[in-house]
Amino acid sequence: MPVVLTAALALLGVASPASAAVEFEVKKTLLPENSYQIDYSARNDSLWVTISNAHLPPISESEMLELDPATLEVKKSIKPRKLDDGSYEAAYGIAVDDVNNTLWVGATRSDAVAVYDQATGQHLASIPDIGTWREFRELAVDPSGFVYVSNVYGHQIAKIDAKTYEIVKWIEVDGMPMGLDFDPGTGTLVSSTLDTHQLIVVDTKNGDAVRHYPIPTDRSSNVAYDAKRNLVYVASQGSDATPANLVVVDPATGRVIKDVPTASGSLTVDILGDLIYVGNFFAGSLSVIDANTLETVDTIAGGHPNHIAVADGSVFVVDHVPGGPNYLTRYTPVGGGTDPGPTGPGPTDPTDPTDPTDPTDPVTPGSQKGIAVDVTVSPVAGDGQLSLTVAG
Repeated sequence: MPVVLTAALALLGVASPASAAVEFEVKKTLLPENSYQIDYSARNDSLWVTISNAHLPPISESEMLELDPATLEVKKSIKPRKLDDGSYEAAYGIAVDDVNNTLWVGATRSDAVAVYDQATGQHLASIPDIGTWREFRELAVDPSGFVYVSNVYGHQIAKIDAKTYEIVKWIEVDGMPMGLDFDPGTGTLVSSTLDTHQLIVVDTKNGDAVRHYPIPTDRSSNVAYDAKRNLVYVASQGSDATPANLVVVDPATGRVIKDVPTASGSLTVDILGDLIYVGNFFAGSLSVIDANTLETVDTIAGGHPNHIAVADGSVFVVDHVPGGPNYLTRYTPVGGGTDPGPTGPGPTDPTDPTDPTDPTDPVTPGSQKGIAVDVTVSPVAGDGQLSLTVAG
């Protein structure tokens, strides 16, 4: 029997009166509790999601799930390597290197980055001492042969050789670097700082020269590079004093194009075609913004978005809900914003948006995973609500 849920004012496929309609086909699958990040492998047409059941070592349960983006069914699970005490070198952040067919996994609580073979799951390397006080934040892959990792408290970004697994250099920055994104076309690496309200632009084709630009953010956490428009989107969590927002910046000049209001705890951002997606962790919603007009066209309620990836013309959102349930939700835009545009690995978010030193308080992983459900959205007459019919 289908389960029918009613969500007041949830805008799935319903646009605000002033905007053009954007509709979404929605599919969900239940994940184990304490899911964190997601990335997409074009080489294998797979999604990878990290799971870890605790925020401080020792970690007793952790895995990297490979899922089919079409069915959301689990293809396989890779367990991280075990440490000397029998606990796992737990997986939080993740980035896919399709050139070398590897997974780069942020073992944040071990201050290490681990590398695994996508095909076999074999552990290839662990690179120690990447974080400071068990805190690095994001991983981004440069297909020409490097991987970048942000060290929040070290005020540095590590540049690692993707084949030798050696740290090539530490790129010094002014502040606590959080999200990372890389544009292969220009060789531009971008980040933002949690504490100093700056956009960081690194020219990797010019000796990793660093530029800092002031931006109107409060606890910025993630970035996305729009290669089609040569713009950077910065998601900022906000605070009691400053509302959450999305700041649109020209990375060549630092000019702020627009400051777009979002909702509490804007933690993650990505772009697909002509639509920007911002995950609002505390508000429990997904802001959808037209990349051409920079106006919000939808706010989709539900879950606590912790990370976003785009692939195959769809947007994939991972929840992190302490106490569960945690879902992987696929949104496929129809009737607008369907041009897939350039895609690539998105930012990762191993930690709690309230405190960069701590992941969201974890609970014991659930036993159910890979259960796909279909969601049908229809208006409920007379009460201003939407009926969500969930079948699975």
